[in-house]
Amino acid sequence: MGIVTRLFLLMALLAASATLATGFFAMHYKVFLELLDLPKFRQEMERWGYEQSMMKDVLKARGKEYVIFLRCGAGAIAVTLAAGQGFRGVILLPIWISLVAAGFSLMMVQDYRAMVLYVSVLLEKCYLSDVMPLGLAQSGKDLTKRVARLPKDAPFEPSLADTLALQRLGVLLALCFVVWVLLQSYRRKDKKE
Repeated sequence: MGIVTRLFLLMALLAASATLATGFFAMHYKVFLELLDLPKFRQEMERWGYEQSMMKDVLKARGKEYVIFLRCGAGAIAVTLAAGQGFRGVILLPIWISLVAAGFSLMMVQDYRAMVLYVSVLLEKCYLSDVMPLGLAQSGKDLTKRVARLPKDAPFEPSLADTLALQRLGVLLALCFVVWVLLQSYRRKDKKE
């Protein structure tokens, strides 16, 4: 694979990751709608030339589409990783999605442990929670509402179920990494022969 192809795949992976992060961000639209009513935010919007009503309309529209962003982002990441490394790339999918979720949770609530909630919502919205259950106490709308309130309820205080789910996710990610390393070493061994 040439350098141009690798650069294209890297750019596609970053764009897909940004789409996934946009889905995570759009889940919090109600919190941001409340912030828009604060005088400080109103002054900043006016300073930048935005109208409050326009910003509210955009947030409401994008907030209702967060599932589309989540599914498209995860799917695009899977396709990009598969295009770059085939099956070995697909094994990296949970690791990459968890890294995006961890970065986003650090940005929103300053605690990487909240990533398990974002990953759980993604699994539910992609209909994969039955295949890969993490064992959180909430599911469905309750989980989605909890994640949507995370910035408002900061700091994040994980429950026992959250901690256990994070440990399960960590084991899954470690297994994926070990399998990926083994497949990489097997591939290199085949190339030498």
